[in-house]
Amino acid sequence: MLKIELDYQSLPDVIKRMREERTGDLLMEISESCPFSENLLAFKIIKNEARDLGRKVVFVAKSSGFNSLVETLNDDVESFGFVKGFDVGELSAAKTAAPQTAGSPPPRKFKFRLSVNRDLGFIIAILSGVLILAFYLFFYYLPRATITLVVEAESLVKSIEVTASPSAQSIEVAARVIPATEITANLKKTVSASATGSKEVGDKAKGEVTIYNKTDSSKTFTAKTSLAKGQTQGSDLIYLTDSEILVPSSSSGISGVATTSATAEKIGDEYNLAANNTLTVSNFSTNSMIAENTKSFSGGSRRTITVVTEDDQKRLFSSASSEIEASLISEIKGKLIADQKLEEGSFSFATASKTFDKAISEEASSFNLILEEEARALVYSENELKSLLGEVLNEYVPDGYELFGEDRTVEVISAKYETGNLLFSTKIKGFIVPKIDEKKIKDDLAGLSLNAAKQYLGNLSVISSYQMSSSPNLPGFAFLPRNKQSIKVVITRQ
Repeated sequence: MLKIELDYQSLPDVIKRMREERTGDLLMEISESCPFSENLLAFKIIKNEARDLGRKVVFVAKSSGFNSLVETLNDDVESFGFVKGFDVGELSAAKTAAPQTAGSPPPRKFKFRLSVNRDLGFIIAILSGVLILAFYLFFYYLPRATITLVVEAESLVKSIEVTASPSAQSIEVAARVIPATEITANLKKTVSASATGSKEVGDKAKGEVTIYNKTDSSKTFTAKTSLAKGQTQGSDLIYLTDSEILVPSSSSGISGVATTSATAEKIGDEYNLAANNTLTVSNFSTNSMIAENTKSFSGGSRRTITVVTEDDQKRLFSSASSEIEASLISEIKGKLIADQKLEEGSFSFATASKTFDKAISEEASSFNLILEEEARALVYSENELKSLLGEVLNEYVPDGYELFGEDRTVEVISAKYETGNLLFSTKIKGFIVPKIDEKKIKDDLAGLSLNAAKQYLGNLSVISSYQMSSSPNLPGFAFLPRNKQSIKVVITRQ
């Protein structure tokens, strides 16, 4: 057993000697001149050092004044500030009862101070542990770093045909299908327009005619046989017999005679003809047949009226349809919710009913149309369209690259309603960048000095440049965080 006298040696000297003497247990003799005799923490350090060296230590007192200290140090159950079986009161009583012998030094006031020192040592140890923990937490969690990697991006543009179907329940990437929702609307409206047609109306002149047959045979004339009155200017006036008539043959040089009524071929007062005018009969010459109006033709008249034309009805229907369809479009747009999108080509219109209050050629200054139309439209989710196109665009990304962020431009070129579905022609544009393993970069950078980190980042071939910022900017912090979660990697395109 190695004996070490604790006299004038400092605590570091004692520790140094313990480490130099590597064999055997230790016997520590406490003398009056020990500079740390009243510092219980110093003795605890000696005991801990001995334990670390795998050696046993025993304390002895060179004088009786250290007996209580020795008893405390050699007791394995002691703790800072408290001694097994002792308290401040006991130490004071022990001091009062201790006998004195001639020539022996007076008892030292040690026990009370020992308890106080041990309390102080405990507090110091706790504070030291707290400081060490705070120091660790400070250096592990406080540092922050942001690494911005700049990469060269290339555009990727594709034209993609998409179907929006009411029967689809979810996005079907392979089939290029997204769900659609049908919205309907109905509107009935009465509209008016002016009639633009014109028409001549009036009455036909009527009268009585006598036909003279100069031939040797009788002649039967059917109804509507034409009789003409020649005019010196303009067209002949034509009259038509009202019924069938039999004209007998001539006899003894006297013409056969028959009388019937006739009506002017057209309306107009010009057909009002005074009596006793000669008329030609159909295609017969006046040498064989001739007619005469024995009574005047009268009652003929003519006037111009405004009527509804077929074009009038078509124009009103077209304008009314356009007006109603515009209202239906606005109504359906008002029903959109969330991110629903409506394309102009997604509408289907149908006429439910159509009624004009005036017929074609009917006299009227204006007329009405009662029109009822219904509209159907397919709407889709803009986000679902972008999601589908993003997934499809990913199929065209070359090896070693990836799509950059959510930077997408989607354009609907055309849309049409067909067989209950909405067919799109779309174009999507995105950007691709080289693949970057952010996790590996964080792992590699964690705890590196700033210079080493700069060298590491400068050697990355997939980036064109970088920026690095860290905090706090204090002396001793020239390194990146050891905590990988405190390193943020941001990738931006050039």
